[in-house]
Amino acid sequence: MLLAADIGNSDITLGFYDKNTWLFEYRIATQPLRNVPTYAHLLRDFMLENDIKTDKIQEVIVSSVVPTHTEAVSEAMKLLFDFVPWVMGADLYAKLPIPILNPYEIGADLVANVMAAHRIYPKNNVLVIDFGTALTFTLLSDEGQILGVNIAPGLKTAMYSLFQKTAQLPEVPLQFPPSILGATTETALQGGVLWGYVGLVEGMVKRIKTQLQLSDCKVIATGGLVEVLYPLHALYDQMNRFHTLEGLRYVVDVLKDSKS
Repeated sequence: MLLAADIGNSDITLGFYDKNTWLFEYRIATQPLRNVPTYAHLLRDFMLENDIKTDKIQEVIVSSVVPTHTEAVSEAMKLLFDFVPWVMGADLYAKLPIPILNPYEIGADLVANVMAAHRIYPKNNVLVIDFGTALTFTLLSDEGQILGVNIAPGLKTAMYSLFQKTAQLPEVPLQFPPSILGATTETALQGGVLWGYVGLVEGMVKRIKTQLQLSDCKVIATGGLVEVLYPLHALYDQMNRFHTLEGLRYVVDVLKDSKS
């Protein structure tokens, strides 16, 4: 069984993969930073509740965009399973089949995303849109080259910023209002942010395809908020909330093959 950990700015997502499927998903809030025994305890409790024995975990890989958490989570894995996990980073990227653009700068989640995209569509241009704390667009060419990345504030980040920076605007749920124009403060916020992000994504996809003259480009959507913007679903060739974890799984496959 494989355990993949993706440390994001909002959540630490842990996926357990066995027998060609993701069996379990466990999320821990990224903040606050916990110590090694606490992370190990939280993970051990989840595994006990789901009857996952520690000796069944054969590989562990950690991806992180929060450097302060990387070591603590990795050491917790080492403590629990008694072996050193793989950790996404520049040294590891050198072993991958895709040249990594700015390996000391690029987010590990974006590397995982393009690895999965390359495995799914090896002969196509692929744009991966990740709806997380940040909204990211990562373009992979049909030759397996990362052509570039765009980063914008994520949905919750934008909504929370409005709530934090204004005196009279409340925090509201991320759901579409009945009309494009709001009749209340809540529906005005929902319409402005959600329909605004629909336009942002549609415009970005169109502009990327036009400026790079991509007549054939697959679009994959992922991330914890991928299902919120349902008017965009027809834009995607594939929508998979496990896409980043799938990329980590493919990285492990490459590393295992390089050892054999």
